[in-house]
Amino acid sequence: MKLRVLFMALVALAGADGARADEVAGSAVFEGQRLSLTHGLAWWDARSREVKIALFDFPPGPGILADLRKGVWDTDKGPKMSVHLRFQKGAPPERASLYFCYLSASFDPGGPMGTNTNPEGCGLSNFSGVIKPGGDVAASLQGRAEVLEKRPFAWDLRFSLPIAK
Repeated sequence: MKLRVLFMALVALAGADGARADEVAGSAVFEGQRLSLTHGLAWWDARSREVKIALFDFPPGPGILADLRKGVWDTDKGPKMSVHLRFQKGAPPERASLYFCYLSASFDPGGPMGTNTNPEGCGLSNFSGVIKPGGDVAASLQGRAEVLEKRPFAWDLRFSLPIAK
């Protein structure tokens, strides 16, 4: 009986798309290079009406969130990939008002690259959350874009993260 109660509690925490809170699973590929993303941070930028997600291939260190919010960080300690999801002004921050998506990745070699598009161009297939400081964001994105002289860049991301206060 205790095992069943534990199982049911885990199922309830998993959410509709199977992602648990504070979970990242993803990859990005560019010219044979592969990023394996395992950790993330999310925060709300009220000025731009964006939920910003930083994805890492290592546990982020202390102070990195403050640096990310300022837009300045040590590239060795910073995210390998970022996702910015922007919402329409005057509308609640939910899927229906989501109109812009920015994805960036940093490969070595190859450097940083990114794509500005809409949610469909980002390959956004699942999106949920309470988009505010202290809330949460969960999404799945899969797609590809041509960058740096029409060379292919691809991503397959799934995350469920708390939004920092």
